[in-house]
Amino acid sequence: MVWGGTGDLGAGSVMARRVVSSVILVILLFAGVQSVAAEPVGVARGAVATGVYNHPIRNYTLVFPQDFVVTEKGQRANLNIRSPKGFVVDIQTGDTSPHVDLPGMLGRLEAAYLGPQKPWNTKIGEGVVAVGGLPAREGVYAGRDNRARIVIARGAKTDFVFMFFARNEDFDVLEQEFAELISSFRPSPEETALQSAAAGVPPSGETPVPLRLPPVPDQDTRRFVGKRLGYAISYPGTWDMVRSGPFAVVLGGREGTPAFDLTVSIQNVQPRSVINPGQVVEAVYASLNTQLSAAAFETAYFGESQYIYDRGGVRAVGKQFLVSYTDGKTRYRQLSVVLPRPGSTVAHVWSYRAPQERFYSYWPIVENMLGSWTLLDSSESVTRDDVNKTP
Repeated sequence: MVWGGTGDLGAGSVMARRVVSSVILVILLFAGVQSVAAEPVGVARGAVATGVYNHPIRNYTLVFPQDFVVTEKGQRANLNIRSPKGFVVDIQTGDTSPHVDLPGMLGRLEAAYLGPQKPWNTKIGEGVVAVGGLPAREGVYAGRDNRARIVIARGAKTDFVFMFFARNEDFDVLEQEFAELISSFRPSPEETALQSAAAGVPPSGETPVPLRLPPVPDQDTRRFVGKRLGYAISYPGTWDMVRSGPFAVVLGGREGTPAFDLTVSIQNVQPRSVINPGQVVEAVYASLNTQLSAAAFETAYFGESQYIYDRGGVRAVGKQFLVSYTDGKTRYRQLSVVLPRPGSTVAHVWSYRAPQERFYSYWPIVENMLGSWTLLDSSESVTRDDVNKTP
């Protein structure tokens, strides 16, 4: 079954064909569960309306752009998704394995495909993520021409494998589109039942097997409340909070811990040239771009989108963006959110920075921190001493 687009991927089709052979890499994770049919299944198997796909067997949903070409194949109705921009996404499913946890499944994949004379010669990073509310593990790998991001999520009944392939030079930019695609994934309600047990999470009171980059336990948190700064935020108890100036706060892992080189910072900024509050976001965004381009090398921006804050009766519309850059000898990736203070020419700039290969390792924790970020009541005014005046 094929739908979406016209079947002609245009300029991106050459690259898509070059990486499409990699799509078969994870098929062995589900070997022996079912045979795979050679031809695409019939039209009646899946249902699509306005870009919303419903899987005929596992009952998950996914939203994809109308110009994507999506093929449903095999008895398991695995999906092959091709973008006109030239990247390929493959989604495969199989019954949850009771004897192999998610790190073990990733290890099986690496044993088969990572190493000398194999499709991937380098492992760029590994992390703990969540997909559609399900626990997941991911790995990023590089070959001679292409890179792959593999995400394995576990539900109560189903293991889901999401595979993203793109050329090395296009990977950073196109990866954001994969992130947007996978963020629309919603498993069936039965998959979220008992998901911790299905994922191999030990019962309460037992010590989990540490991952390569273990996340900080959720129950060990602290909360910073800065009334003069105009916001509050929660952060892991094993992280430190430092005031880097009268208008900025930096949060990060303690020295000697795996999270030491990861930082979350918040600063208050007020452009001198802005009088209208409606102009503050674009002015701060432009200023950030100028500063970062001057201080770093090989700067690449992508994933720019609107950020809507709507909590506790306070609503503000800002901007978020991702940027990769080289600082010294290290390649970093950074997510920044520019959020205007309602009715003011002051903006709060929230940023998460990490070495690029480790950016997603602590993403569940950082995402919780961003979600805990609260603007205090506007009656708690931010004074002129608590903002950084910029051009």
